Amino acid sequence: QPSIYIKLPPKGKFYDKDSFIPTETGDIPILPMTAKDEMTLKTPDALINGQATVDVIESCVPNIKNAWKIVNHDLDVILLAMRIATYGETMTLSGTVPNTTEAMEHTVNLSAMLEDAARETITDTFATKSGFRIRVKPMDYKQLTDTQIGAFEKQKQYAAMISKEGLDPTEKGKLFAENFKQLTE
Repeated sequence: QPSIYIKLPPKGKFYDKDSFIPTETGDIPILPMTAKDEMTLKTPDALINGQATVDVIESCVPNIKNAWKIVNHDLDVILLAMRIATYGETMTLSGTVPNTTEAMEHTVNLSAMLEDAARETITDTFATKSGFRIRVKPMDYKQLTDTQIGAFEKQKQYAAMISKEGLDPTEKGKLFAENFKQLTE
């Protein structure tokens, strides 16, 4: 049973019929997470490669048939809506104030965050001063995950290189420059 309904910021504009089923009203139903979904989100390897997030989204958002195709604009809105559908409209955050032992708690109004995110206007075309029109396409979850996994792997390689004994500072600098170039590419 859906707990809430949301509108996606770009209104499903970047999806094909095999990955997203629009509704007449544009409101997308969000189901609360099940115990199975919560267990899925506790599987470290599935979280790193993105599969856990995909499985839980497809379970909680019946209109999304291929969660790998979710564009980055919609991902936060969907995850926020799933959190609200499962645990309620507020979330308490706690932490320690830096350089002290004082603990602090703050309650966040998730519904207000969701409303703000849903009001965003997504623009996919821009005009330059010289008259060129540029059309951009947002990254989907698969592209985003692949990019993050690549960055994580490069960081591990860099850490392994830097920790090598006997590497002079000049060589470390060259390795850093190479690795950073690959990471940014």
